[in-house]
Amino acid sequence: MNGRIFILAFLLAISIGFSVDVSTCSNITAPGTYVLTADLVGFPNNASEAGFSFSGYDWACIKIASQDVVFDCNGHSIWGNDTSVQNISIGIFVNESAGSNVTIKNCNIYDYNYGFFSEFTNEIALQNVTSFSNAGTGIFISSSNYSIVDSCLSYGNTGSSFVMAGCDNCILSNNTAQNGVPGSSGYYVTGCFNVLVINNTAINAGHDGFYIQSLSNATVRDNYASGHTNYEFRLGSTLPPL
Repeated sequence: MNGRIFILAFLLAISIGFSVDVSTCSNITAPGTYVLTADLVGFPNNASEAGFSFSGYDWACIKIASQDVVFDCNGHSIWGNDTSVQNISIGIFVNESAGSNVTIKNCNIYDYNYGFFSEFTNEIALQNVTSFSNAGTGIFISSSNYSIVDSCLSYGNTGSSFVMAGCDNCILSNNTAQNGVPGSSGYYVTGCFNVLVINNTAINAGHDGFYIQSLSNATVRDNYASGHTNYEFRLGSTLPPL
């Protein structure tokens, strides 16, 4: 419970210095508050740290390689325009070297392989992020403890709308997944400890609305799913009742 209170306080209260305007795809390497002032297109920044099998072919529009960062898209869009089969493209990538304490908010991200991707970091917060029409996952967070995804929308992706894997003391709340493709899931949550999954919605999000397994000390409640080809809720044996 203390961990959850800490996450919410972090999301609501974080404020770091003066803001820096961003008008191009950028590699952020210093703490601060960054505000997007224009729509962005492309993925020019090397993101090979993401560690996909296409090593050396991973690229991002926004790469965050510093802790203590707030990135506010201010309602602007980040467009991949990715027609290549040789690249793994990411809209916003939080590098593991960032360490901790990164907030992403008010973004529209589309037409990448991954809209948002973070792995081996801590205290990641996403709020009011829309990720859609990506060739892979809309929002992907792995091995990132004390993180929260709240009030986000993910739809029309080829992969799952939301993935949260191996995250301890994390929250997935007030999100919407919809209009997925066969074989995908609205929410794929696995291998987490002390995770809170509440008040999320999945509508026609693909194969399963919620695919949740291998959790311990989890709270899963007040979620809604409709219109899926396999299960509305596909739950592992380690979960409590809904």
